[in-house]
Amino acid sequence: MDAATKPPPPEARKGVGDDLRAAPIVELAIRVGTLGLLIYLALALVQPFITVVIWSVVIAVALHPAYERLAPWLGGRRRLAAALLTIASLLVIIGPVFWLALGLIDSLRTISERLDLSALSLPPPPHTPSRPPSDWTSYMTKPQREPPMPTAMLLPRLIPTPSVLLLQTKR
Repeated sequence: MDAATKPPPPEARKGVGDDLRAAPIVELAIRVGTLGLLIYLALALVQPFITVVIWSVVIAVALHPAYERLAPWLGGRRRLAAALLTIASLLVIIGPVFWLALGLIDSLRTISERLDLSALSLPPPPHTPSRPPSDWTSYMTKPQREPPMPTAMLLPRLIPTPSVLLLQTKR
């Protein structure tokens, strides 16, 4: 055997096998983590619909005996039995909702009829003088003393910003 095809001594191969055995574990961990993330995202996506699906199963199980009795009574027409049960279920659900909506509309109509809009009024505007004060001209022409500024507002005017200092040094 020449030196190119000769296997390396055991001391040189010591760390190579450990890396090869660790690689499947890391790959397995990545796959399990990715699978867990996908399962979490799928459950987060389906979560709003879980209650609807559960109620659908409950209603389907509850109506199945009625469907089995109705189909032979209609001469074995299973599609017609399913359609009739669907229409009856919709009437049972939509009927009370429609009745409540009509009651709400009637209540709103009664409230609007009892509300007297003529009794509502806006308060008068605040009192304003009809003419300016007698010393109006002196007030407008006389210089007014400004109130003292707080230190926090005064400091930025006294201490120039670094950018202003940099601009002055470049000149």
